[in-house]
Amino acid sequence: MGRTQNAGPLMRAKIFVTYHKDTHLVKGGIMEPIQVGNGAGLMGCATRDNTGTNIAKQNDCYCEMTAAYWAWQNAGDFDYIGLMHYRRFLDFKKNDPELDEWGVANWPSFTTDFSTRFGLDDASIAAAIGGYDIVLPRPWSVINAGFRNLYEHYAKAPYHHEADLTRCRDVVSEACPRYLQSWDEVFQNEWGWFNNIFVLRSELFHSYCSWLFPLLQEAEKKIPLQDYTTQERRVLGYLAERLLNVWVRHYIKENPTASIAELDRIFIKDPSPKVWDPVRENASDETICVVVASDNAYVPHLGTLIVSLFDNAAPGSEIDLLILDGGISAENQGLLKRLVPGDSSVHFIPMQHEFSSYFTHMHFSRATFYRLALDKILASREKVIYLDCDTVVLGDLGELWALDMGGKPIAAVHDYIMESFCQARTLSADFTGSLQARAYLEDYLGIAPESCDQYFQAGVLVMNLRLIREMAITDKMIASLHKRKYWFLDQDVLNKYFCGWQARLPPQWNVINMIDDISSNLPAVRVRELKEARSKAKLIHYAGYEAKPWVNRSAPLGHYYFYYLRRTFWYEDVMGLVEGERNTGVGGEHSSNQSRRWQQALRRLWRKMPVRMRQIANPAAYSLRRWLIGG
Repeated sequence: MGRTQNAGPLMRAKIFVTYHKDTHLVKGGIMEPIQVGNGAGLMGCATRDNTGTNIAKQNDCYCEMTAAYWAWQNAGDFDYIGLMHYRRFLDFKKNDPELDEWGVANWPSFTTDFSTRFGLDDASIAAAIGGYDIVLPRPWSVINAGFRNLYEHYAKAPYHHEADLTRCRDVVSEACPRYLQSWDEVFQNEWGWFNNIFVLRSELFHSYCSWLFPLLQEAEKKIPLQDYTTQERRVLGYLAERLLNVWVRHYIKENPTASIAELDRIFIKDPSPKVWDPVRENASDETICVVVASDNAYVPHLGTLIVSLFDNAAPGSEIDLLILDGGISAENQGLLKRLVPGDSSVHFIPMQHEFSSYFTHMHFSRATFYRLALDKILASREKVIYLDCDTVVLGDLGELWALDMGGKPIAAVHDYIMESFCQARTLSADFTGSLQARAYLEDYLGIAPESCDQYFQAGVLVMNLRLIREMAITDKMIASLHKRKYWFLDQDVLNKYFCGWQARLPPQWNVINMIDDISSNLPAVRVRELKEARSKAKLIHYAGYEAKPWVNRSAPLGHYYFYYLRRTFWYEDVMGLVEGERNTGVGGEHSSNQSRRWQQALRRLWRKMPVRMRQIANPAAYSLRRWLIGG
């Protein structure tokens, strides 16, 4: 049914999210956590349903509806009032997610992009509900659970009693007989709105509660609660779930032009609190905070980076090493910790479920996206140095830490590769339209023409997290990833929002090892810059699949990598791999023997092709590789 009016910018809405135990809190201007019952107070949950006029002591019977009662009696003046649960949320962004047999979309845990993806911010909620009278979960058919209709679904469900339905119907018959037809229609139907989740116009919310709670209170008198188990005592919450269906059906009959929206439910499998920001132990202003992202497949290269980092740190340096953990085993975590000197610290921040459904291609993995959310993940840090895991440090990171960023949010090295692509008119990936590189920057990323020459390489970043928070830009960057695919993934997104606003790092802090492959497309002054940077390198970056020494043993400057690899626990593992036998890059791809042989042959052919030919064939190469690896 259509909306009755457009959403206004000054919408006053409140959706109460019920909590009864220590789980991750979702909160905002519209989304307000409310603790139900009389238990000990929950951290961060300021609103409780045992204040004011309330029935909190009956929470064991009414479940989340004690919060609805509290809102009915105590909430302020709003345009909309709603109810959701600590692990069940509506998808206000209308993502059309894949639903399971229970009619819900499963999400592993609360991720940093959860609220952005599903629109739990004020603007998205207002846009989704504005103009509707009633917002409900998408209806679900009980046939999926093996029942014919809602009556049978209730009567035969565990911890439910068929007699309670009869008692409740009798109460409806006595108190409001004109609702009986809707009652009977609801319980003979296979579809229903479940979980006591709703958002109603304020006047409808009060009308609903004025109808519902007297009925439940009368039913309560007829039900032998003293004989029920703990689970069975939740009966009034169970009945409220069905009575919502009765009330809505009756309302629609009397108001055929009512506007109703139905949104998918998102179910959080693990709602436990997420602690992304580890406590800084004995930290001072001189403590250098370094962030690296890795998964288990990349551990040998992470270990190599760690050894090089501490080997070149100034004596007495204290480094706060934060590893964004995309699934590193406990054994490997223990070995990595042994590479860190005692005067520094290392923390593993669990990120396994983060950015799990975003598009990647080639050798990239979703771990590359983690840096986009650092201001949220590391809420207590004001500044960090971010390093890609395919790097080796040859200088003292204290120099980067002391850098004057001139009030800029990030500092980075100019991307000579992208400049060479622009000069050579290299075509972007096929999924971005195979645009010439310059057109890709201007038209696809939306970078201003005068800023395109400032496109930066994101493998080494100094990030002013405090300023980035003030800019409130992280959700926009994550939303960009959700909307479209990018050639260089999060690096493109960072440039989309920061290009032209960054401080420029000296090029020796991010020396791309494949300099010779791009020099022919660069002006002489750029070539001199690159060669000088290489001779004075403070950080080597093995950017690109063929640039990685563990993939291409003849990769330039690979000796730095192998020097530090020897001082880790994984030297024999890496050296024992025959090139192409197994992909040890991020993501840990495993393909069939036939597919692997094809990849090896095509890779050898690709290396022999002239650079200009590679640039022209670039889109086709992306497409072919995705076909080979099935991604």
